[in-house]
Amino acid sequence: MFLSRLDGKFLMSERWIRTLSAKCLLRALHLVAGEHPVPLLFISYLRWIAGKEIAKLCDFQDSLILDGSLVEDDNVRRLVAGYKFSLWSLDVSTINFLIKSLRELKPTAILEFGSGISTICFTRIMVDLHQGTNRVFVYSIEQDEEVAFLVRERLREAGLDRFARVLHAPLIEQAIEGKNIPCYSLPPDKLSSLLTVKPNFIIVDGPSGKKGARFGTLPLVREYVQDQAIFFLDDGLRDEELAVAQQWTKLTYIHVRGVHLLGKGLISGRVSISDGTLPNC
Repeated sequence: MFLSRLDGKFLMSERWIRTLSAKCLLRALHLVAGEHPVPLLFISYLRWIAGKEIAKLCDFQDSLILDGSLVEDDNVRRLVAGYKFSLWSLDVSTINFLIKSLRELKPTAILEFGSGISTICFTRIMVDLHQGTNRVFVYSIEQDEEVAFLVRERLREAGLDRFARVLHAPLIEQAIEGKNIPCYSLPPDKLSSLLTVKPNFIIVDGPSGKKGARFGTLPLVREYVQDQAIFFLDDGLRDEELAVAQQWTKLTYIHVRGVHLLGKGLISGRVSISDGTLPNC
């Protein structure tokens, strides 16, 4: 009995030390890396040290920014002033980072998996970036029909509906890269008619609720986006998204750059339309 108690205390102490070590290392990486991506291998190593999901260790996640008044862009801030952010939304620090990336990269069009407040934000930015151009800038794919309808209504109210398309695409079980997984129903004819301009900026924040579903997003659209399109995968510090990123690294046409330690974690990289080694981002 005495020895078993000692063993139990030792195991608890070991777990506590591993968790504390992982938290300290993660905090240090967050301070040093800033908005730059941390290699996926480092995050996987921290996950091994911690013995638990990295998302549960993040000090910077304790205060996720869900206050729309803290959006840095004036036009976007005014637009979302009356909207309520939730834990399911992209948080404000992530939106600010992506807006900064959009201003820097000036993409032709955005493809977004998972509609919401972010759809309105990014449509506003793209219209500002491409002033005088009257075409679709944001293509958003949503699994929930009610959410898709609501986002279309909000775009219409903001006078942005002609610049964005929101497609309702329910999830279906399908074979993607040798895996039978649930993902958006996006047959080639539907994708071809939707994407009148090939996107070169992809945001993956869906689908939700189905294990492994986000793995299928990039493989489904690789032939319909521009070569070397940049992508961002939200919730990048959860086990599920880290597993998706690891699986993507095994595909020759996807290059995972790393994990940005902001918000809920943001995995970035590039996708090629053909097989082969991708250049460094």
